[in-house]
Amino acid sequence: MNTVTANNTYPIFEADQVLTADHLNEMFNYLEEQERWTRAKLIGSGIVCGLEVSLANSNNTVVITKGAGLTSKG
Repeated sequence: MNTVTANNTYPIFEADQVLTADHLNEMFNYLEEQERWTRAKLIGSGIVCGLEVSLANSNNTVVITKGAGLTSKG
């Protein structure tokens, strides 16, 4: 299994350079990492909507509604 590592360096390309799969994957990883940082740092993390908690009639069951949340990993 491949693991994704933090990519904080914007790749620089030169004129007439032949791009390999590694070059394209590096660019995609960089952009994906920046998108995660934008969501987590500029927007914030936590509950976005829904995810309301309540007890069922029997008080023995916790019910959580559908919703969306954002972790620090985006």
